[in-house]
Order: sequence, then C-alpha cells, then structure tokens
Amino acid sequence: DGNMAFDLFLLNAMNHRIAGDKYADNIMFELMNEPVEIESSPGNGDWGLGQAKYFEAFRNWIQPVINDVRSTGANNVIWVPTLEWQGSPQQHVQYPFTGSNTGIAVHYYPAYGGCYDNVNCHNNLWNGQYQPAADRWPKILTENFWFPENDGLVAGSTANYGNTLRANMAASGNVSYMIGFLSDLIYVNDARPANAGLEAKEGAQAAFEWFYEDNNSSCTPTSITPYVQVNAGSWQQTSSVT
Repeated sequence: DGNMAFDLFLLNAMNHRIAGDKYADNIMFELMNEPVEIESSPGNGDWGLGQAKYFEAFRNWIQPVINDVRSTGANNVIWVPTLEWQGSPQQHVQYPFTGSNTGIAVHYYPAYGGCYDNVNCHNNLWNGQYQPAADRWPKILTENFWFPENDGLVAGSTANYGNTLRANMAASGNVSYMIGFLSDLIYVNDARPANAGLEAKEGAQAAFEWFYEDNNSSCTPTSITPYVQVNAGSWQQTSSVT
C-alpha cells in the first residue's frame, strides 16, 4: 500500500509537470533514469534482469506510464528506458510497448558487456542488444563517455571504443546521441562554464569533432541558379550585374 501511494504521488507530480510542458517542440520526456531490476510479479520478491520474465514485467509496468502521459494530451516525444542501467534495449523487441511518437532511451559505456576497448566485443554487443531495437524504434543515447586512463566504467579509447560506437550508430541511421555531461566536456575548475576550456579527455575531444561534423554533414546547401532583372527588363541568367 505504501508503494502504491508513492507511485500515485509520482504520477500526480508527473502530470502536473506535463501539463505545463505538453506540446512544446523543444521538450521531450525520458520516463526515468537507469532502472536496474524489477520484480517478475509485484510483491513476490523475485527481482532480476536479463530474462524474459523481467522484460515482460517491465513492459507491463511502463505501458501504463506511457498511457498516462498521452492521456494528458501531450504529444511530446516519449523516451522509454530499459533495465540493466538502460543497457538492454532488446527487451522491448521481445515485449514491445506501444504509443505514438515514442522511442528508446539507452546508455552505453565502455564497460557495458565487459567490452572496454575490445572492438569485436562492442560490435557483438551492439548487434545483439542495441540494433534489434533500433530496427523498430528511434533511439537516443542519453549517457556515454570514455577516456582510456580510467580503470572503470569509462575505460575506453576513441580509436577502439568511440569510433566503433559511432560507426554502429551511423549504420543504424536513427540513433541520436549525447557525449558526456557539462563537467565531462569542459574543464570548469574555478572558471564559469562560459569561460571554461574543452576537457583534454578523449570523450570530450571526440565530442568537439563529432558534433561539428554531424551537424554539417546533414546540411547540404541547395544549388541555386542565379537570375537578375534590371528595372522592367527581362530576367537574365547571370551571377553579376553592373
């Protein structure tokens, strides 16, 4: 009963926030951050991840949340998370959610799948868990960062981890991404963010290049044939006039 009351409190708070943000083109809803495990049936104490019974339980739990957002009239993009620190999007292929204007929010770090800087391991992880979901829904990586001098979650290089991930995202064609957070990307130290410099870590250096390249690669100029008309004269196909 206590858990149910808390769930209702969260839904009421969410609905209050959605009421002010619905229809906004620049606001999207990521429903939660890094769910890890779920009970296979509410209250039975059987918590877990990575198995069909947990995937089904998560779908049964998250679908009413999606429905509740849509019941407010909000048409904003809804990003649906996954279990396992948002690292198992393949679960939604087995037990799909429904709803318009929806996609899957995932996280991806070098340590996921125990891959770190192993190119083949990351390709297998992507093709086995991430690509099947990308074949059906748009996806967004809302967490992702790396630097090889680390010895934990983010221990990977641009040459092996970063470029492999980028190639897999590009091949999917419908995956958006973020790299790092503010403190990952800039060296704040004692400076205000506006005056701070780019971090030396490889993830930040790659982000500086990727964001620029991806933004410009998708903006092909339209070819224009110039014509000139002087006063009431005829139109002439020329690029200059005196």
